[in-house]
Amino acid sequence: MDNSNGHKLNDTQWWTLCALADLIVPPSEEHKVPGAGDREICKAVIHDAGERVGQLIEILDAVDAFSRSNSGESLFSLASVQRETVALAFRSTQARFADRVANWVVQAYYRDDRVLNSLGIEARPPFPQGYDVEQGDWAKLDTVRNRAPFYRAVD
Repeated sequence: MDNSNGHKLNDTQWWTLCALADLIVPPSEEHKVPGAGDREICKAVIHDAGERVGQLIEILDAVDAFSRSNSGESLFSLASVQRETVALAFRSTQARFADRVANWVVQAYYRDDRVLNSLGIEARPPFPQGYDVEQGDWAKLDTVRNRAPFYRAVD
């Protein structure tokens, strides 16, 4: 069910995602970029989950339950040091879940225009302008080109 914020998470799941995302990629004053817990980036995480949003919700509920059982509070309610401690403990026991969320968060973060601009990358699609790719030494492929085929020929 969509809530008034335009995503499918309840408030606890939403704030857990934001807190977790900021632990994965914290904001940087030095580089003038938001953390991954930024509202637009978290919306992109939910969008990227797509049909697997149920898995994302399951993971966020597991993080919340873990946090409540270990600290008595939801992850997003904790002070930053406690938040990090709980998140690391969750990661040590549920690495598969933690990795899945981290992948979604990092992918969404590094597609954000603000982050791309801070990295000196023009925030635009690759086509139609394309990007310049430095030419390498094509002779390095000669051994591959010259080897005997390793597949079975089909008539």
